[in-house]
Amino acid sequence: MIDLGTFPVQVQHHLAINEREQSDLVNALAFFHAIFDPQRQDSTAAVIAAWQDVARDTHLPSVDALASKIAALQRP
Repeated sequence: MIDLGTFPVQVQHHLAINEREQSDLVNALAFFHAIFDPQRQDSTAAVIAAWQDVARDTHLPSVDALASKIAALQRP
């Protein structure tokens, strides 16, 4: 995944996603927050361990495809 930086605030995108993609997106964002929360109390290893079941149930190529789908959105 390539970091695209930040987009101007005035740009709004509309994305149609299915239930699985919604779940994948919510889980990815929640995991990112759990790992990088500056007020996190648990070790990184503990956070990863807590997310193992979610990771096992996640089809990672689909998450990558969703990231690519979002990254490819055209600016209006």
